[in-house]
Amino acid sequence: MREISRSVRLFTGSGARLDSVAKRIIKGLFFYKKGRRLPDDHCVQTVHVSRWRLLPGETRDAADEFVAELLKETPERIGDAFGLRHICPPNGWARSLWLLEFYGRIEYFCTTCQVSLLEGREPDPQLL
Repeated sequence: MREISRSVRLFTGSGARLDSVAKRIIKGLFFYKKGRRLPDDHCVQTVHVSRWRLLPGETRDAADEFVAELLKETPERIGDAFGLRHICPPNGWARSLWLLEFYGRIEYFCTTCQVSLLEGREPDPQLL
């Protein structure tokens, strides 16, 4: 933390740590919504809005379509600070799409899917 002025402080955060928190939130919400935990052969993928433009073209285009569908959903509010939108595609009970909002701003787009769908794909180091 560094001080900008006497009344304003700037906190710097670790993107990996924040992503980890978003993943834990999704796992908890998944359990809350589905009544069972995310299977061990599934994972949570997170993309913070600040890294959206770094997604490869085709991936970003598909994600844009998913986000457009999520934005049609009415957000669920948990207190004044947190909101979420989610949909579950018909191709598997454990697949899901999420938007996480903090203080009225969309911060994360998250998905759950089988790990086997991602095998052989290297993560983009710019997104990590």
